[in-house]
Amino acid sequence: MAPGRLRRCFQEACHEEHLLEVLSNPFSRGGGGAGFGVAKMLADKGIDFVVGGRFGEKMEAALTERGLEYRQMSGNVKEALEQLLEEEKG
Repeated sequence: MAPGRLRRCFQEACHEEHLLEVLSNPFSRGGGGAGFGVAKMLADKGIDFVVGGRFGEKMEAALTERGLEYRQMSGNVKEALEQLLEEEKG
């Protein structure tokens, strides 16, 4: 996960330890305000938990408004997923 905001070109959708889908981010280009569109897209896909390197205040508000939980983490997706699964067990 890059330390940047969720303006990356692709998002990865996982269930437990399995990669389900790589989502193209249509909001990766252009000006500000992408957070609300990204939050809606993720919620519409049935995603309920978002992990990223860094979230801005507006992105946090957009995720919260859509009922999505989120967590800032560093490392790659596999490492973050392993850490989250380990925390759930413990």
